[in-house]
Amino acid sequence: MTKKYPFDYWRAPLPADLGYHSPVPFYDGQGVQAEQCLYIGGGPCYYAGSALNATRPFEILIAEGDEGLWQFLEQAYQREFVREGVELGGGK
Repeated sequence: MTKKYPFDYWRAPLPADLGYHSPVPFYDGQGVQAEQCLYIGGGPCYYAGSALNATRPFEILIAEGDEGLWQFLEQAYQREFVREGVELGGGK
């Protein structure tokens, strides 16, 4: 495999988390992360994410560069925030 970026797991940014901020909860009992969330333009937001989700996008960044990473993130956005053509969570 040819790497787009010369990172490896010893000399690289740490893939720590992949998550989202949303103005609406996505599951029952999801607590408010912040009352005035800067990431969604103000107002309360709900956060969900996982360190377990961070490895795959990091591997894509190394192998395909930022173009591959943005493609992966767009697919993740569609999967999480778009249901039957309706955007959830106040996306663009």
